[in-house]
Amino acid sequence: MIRLLGFMLLLMIGAGCSKDRAPVEAVVDLKEFKLFNYSSGAAVEAGICKIEHLESGNARVTVQLHEAFRQPQVNFSALITTTLADENEVVFAQLGSVPGASGNLVVHPVVKLGSGLPLKYPELIGNTGYFIKVMSGANVQATGEIP
Repeated sequence: MIRLLGFMLLLMIGAGCSKDRAPVEAVVDLKEFKLFNYSSGAAVEAGICKIEHLESGNARVTVQLHEAFRQPQVNFSALITTTLADENEVVFAQLGSVPGASGNLVVHPVVKLGSGLPLKYPELIGNTGYFIKVMSGANVQATGEIP
């Protein structure tokens, strides 16, 4: 009887732990493109960016900087920007910090600046003139146009 109660207690604890995990969403589509650094005057490949279309319709963005563009003591800011008709560049979404040591950032959900609502995949992929930028202060460490 005591063994049975112990077994049931273990099952209840295990069931309680599994509720804390977020469900994994399937990826419906994926766009991957290169990020470049132009600080030397020429385009040098600095990393990659992946935008995944999740089954919920939302987008997940992954930024990976190549080792040569990482700085262990620095956190870079990652943004999605666009240029308005009057040639002014605006921030469309703030993705967060890319740790300089790993150079990796995964953002889900991506939230549109000002609205607080998750961006749908077609909003990022369906528009032209949107860029991923990885910034070191005011300097662009890496950038790439979203296809």
